[in-house]
Amino acid sequence: GPTQKLRPFCILLPGATPCRNQWAWKSEMLAADKLELTSLIKRNATTLKGKELELNQSNFEAVATQAAVLAGFAVCMLVKVDVPDGVHPLLEALYYFFALINLMCNMACVSAVACVNILGTSLGLRGPDGSVRQAADGMHQQ
Repeated sequence: GPTQKLRPFCILLPGATPCRNQWAWKSEMLAADKLELTSLIKRNATTLKGKELELNQSNFEAVATQAAVLAGFAVCMLVKVDVPDGVHPLLEALYYFFALINLMCNMACVSAVACVNILGTSLGLRGPDGSVRQAADGMHQQ
C-alpha cells in the first residue's frame, strides 16, 4: 500500500558485491530492534522493582502499625496502671523504666519506618534513572 515503507532493492549477480544500501538498511533495522528490546527489558525491570518497592512499603506499614499499637499499650502501662502499695521501690522503678524503654523503642520504630517509607518512595518516584532499583534495594536492606 501507499503507507508501506520502500525497501532498498538490489540485484546480486554471481560474483558481484552486495548492495551497500541493503546492508545499511538491515544494520539500521537490527540497531532499532536492539534498542527496542533494550528499552523493553529496562521497562520490565523497572516495573518489577516498582512492585518490590510497593511490597517493601506495605511490609513497613504493617511493622509501623504493630509498633504504634505497642506504643499505645506502653502509654497505658505508664498512665493507667496503679502500682499497689507495699511494692518494693526498686520493682516499681524497674516497671516504669521498662515501660518507658518499651515506649521509646516503639516510637523509634514508628519514626524510622515513616522516614524509610517517605524517603524510599520519594526516591523511587522522583529520582533519576535507576532510582527505583536503588530505593527498592535500600528499603530491602532496612
